Amino acid sequence: MKRGLRNLLASIFVLAGAVLILNATSGMTGYIVFESVSKTASSLLGLVLFIGGIALLAYSQEKGEREQEVKRFNYSVGNIIDLYDSGNIKDPIDAAERINSLRAGQQIRGLKYSPGGVTLDTRIGGDMTFAMDDENKLENLSSALYLIGLKNKDSSFRRFDIMELKKGTVAKVKKKLETAKR
Repeated sequence: MKRGLRNLLASIFVLAGAVLILNATSGMTGYIVFESVSKTASSLLGLVLFIGGIALLAYSQEKGEREQEVKRFNYSVGNIIDLYDSGNIKDPIDAAERINSLRAGQQIRGLKYSPGGVTLDTRIGGDMTFAMDDENKLENLSSALYLIGLKNKDSSFRRFDIMELKKGTVAKVKKKLETAKR
C-alpha cells in the first residue's frame, strides 16, 4: 500500500474512532451520530479504530524513514564505488572498508561476483548490483569486499559467491590487507 493511502486510511480510522467515542460519551442532545448503536459498542469500536489509526500512522512513518535510509545508504555506496572507479580512491581495501563502515558499520553480509557485475548483500540496503568498466578494478574491489565481509560478526547471514574471480586475486588483496595492518 502506498504511503499516502496508508496515511489517509489511518486518518480516517482516527477520525471515525474519535467520532464513535464522542458518540458514546457525549451527553449533548442532537450530537447522536448513530442512535441504533449502543454506547458500549460505540466506545469499543471507536477505541479500536482510534488505536488502529494511530498504529497505522506510526507504521507508515517508520516505513517511510526506512525507505529514506535505504536510499541514502545506496547513494553513499554508489558514491564510494564511483570514487574508486574514477581513481579518487586508489586502494580497493579502503573503498571496501568505507562501504562496510557506512551507517552503523559491518554492512557487508554477502557478495556475488560475475564478470561485468557484482551483487552486494548489505544489512541496510539489501541486494545492490553494480558494475565497472575496468574488470581488474572490479575484481580487486570484489576481493576486498569479500575479505572485509568475512570479518563481520553476523556470519549466519554470509553468502559469498566468488568462484569466477581470477585465481590469485583474493590472495593478492588479502596480502595487501595484512601488510596494511602492520
